Amino acid sequence: MVFFGDGGLARCRIASRVLQIIDWLGRDFDGVIVFEESHAMANATGEKSERGDKGPSQQGRAGLRLQHALANARVIYVSATGATTVHNLAYAQRLGLWGSADFPFATRAEFVQVIEAGGGGATEVLARDLKALGLYASRSLSYEGAEYELVEHTLTPEQTRIYDAYAGAFQIIHNNLETAMQAANVAGESGTLNPQAPMKCRLSHLLVVRGR
Repeated sequence: MVFFGDGGLARCRIASRVLQIIDWLGRDFDGVIVFEESHAMANATGEKSERGDKGPSQQGRAGLRLQHALANARVIYVSATGATTVHNLAYAQRLGLWGSADFPFATRAEFVQVIEAGGGGATEVLARDLKALGLYASRSLSYEGAEYELVEHTLTPEQTRIYDAYAGAFQIIHNNLETAMQAANVAGESGTLNPQAPMKCRLSHLLVVRGR
C-alpha cells in the first residue's frame, strides 16, 4: 500500500478517509505501507516557534492515526528530505526512536530535547545508529563521468542599471516595511494581521542580488 505525501490523506475529511483505508485493509493488516514524500507529514504533533504555537497538520495527524490503527503493518518512510528539524520526525514513530529498547528515550519530548541539545553531532550519531540497526538507508547519485565548468557572465551596463534599480526599490520597501504593510491592510494599529507577512517580505528582500 503506497500513500503519496502530496495527495489524498489531507485533501478530504480526515476521519472518513482514514477510516475508509482502515476498513479496506482490515485492522489485522500486516502488509507494507509506504509513505512516499513522507516529509509532508512533518508537523504531525504541532510545535512552538518564534511566531507562536503551530498546530498539527491534517496530513501529519492522518498519517499517525493510520499507523496507530494498523499496528501490525510494516511501514516505510520515503523522502529526500525526511526532516528539517528534530521535531519534524514525530510522524516516524515506527523507527522506535522513543519508547523502545533500541534508544534510551522514554518519550518523544525527551528525544527532541536530547538531540537538539547535542546539535549536529547528535544528529550524525542518530543517523549512524539507525543505519547500523537497518532502519535507515540513504543513497546518492554517482558523480562518475560528470563534468562541469565555471562560466562567468559580465553584466552589461544596461543589466547593471536594471539590477540596481530593482535592488533600490526593494531597499525602499525594506526600510518602510511596516508602513507598506499598513497601506496594504496587512498590519494595523493592533499589530500584524498576518503573522507570516513580515517574514515573507524580508525573505523576498534577501533574494534580491545587487549586480555591479
